[in-house]
Amino acid sequence: MRRRAQSAGLILLILFLAAPAHDECLPPETTQALFAAAHDLKKLVVIDASDPKYDGKNEEFFRTLKEGLNWIQLHR
Repeated sequence: MRRRAQSAGLILLILFLAAPAHDECLPPETTQALFAAAHDLKKLVVIDASDPKYDGKNEEFFRTLKEGLNWIQLHR
């Protein structure tokens, strides 16, 4: 897919989005809208956390981040 995009003069965007499930600043509906607007390769992971600091869910956040970086490497 990357080669086809490059040969067509396009940039392939790979999006990995990790978001807290309960965030007053960025509600789940906004997260879903941002994700839906993205094209190309994309993956959304919602972590059951109540704020963007992932209080009490740091281990899950960093595990998810590592998995996301691995996923991006697979699709580069």
